Amino acid sequence: MALNRILLRYASAWMEMFEKHGFSLPGWKISHDYSLEFTLRDESEAREAELLLRETAVRAVPGCRVQRNCRLVSVLDQHCNKGRLVSEAAAYFGFAPYEVLVIGDSQNDASMFDSVYGFLCGTPENGDPAIKETVLVRGGAIGKGTAYDGVLDIFRQYKKQGLMLPY
Repeated sequence: MALNRILLRYASAWMEMFEKHGFSLPGWKISHDYSLEFTLRDESEAREAELLLRETAVRAVPGCRVQRNCRLVSVLDQHCNKGRLVSEAAAYFGFAPYEVLVIGDSQNDASMFDSVYGFLCGTPENGDPAIKETVLVRGGAIGKGTAYDGVLDIFRQYKKQGLMLPY
């Protein structure tokens, strides 16, 4: 809540900054337990807005980070990320990192693919290009097909390698 109070002070100025750069903002919201989130017109505009906001927000609000999920751009606590959450859950349940498969398609999933965690990883073929590149660098799987079909293909690929138990 403390971070959100700070972010709320900057929200109006950041909306004006976006408008000054010609971005359309169909909406925005602040969540009590997550982040400040801006909705942009399309994904390409969101990519540009993410870079602009990253330059501004991180300087203005130490301890925050900026991430994008399709056409949503969020400012949130630097420690709030999926990789850390999955790592803590795996440790709690007694799984080693190499026993965990993470699958994601957008920049908000990027932390799960960080090599510091050591998870198996994959993304469907409609994943963000930067995510696909990260998955390939990590030796992960790109699923043939989008969404559900892509996820099933990732399972098949890992099963074929003997890295998933047969069910």
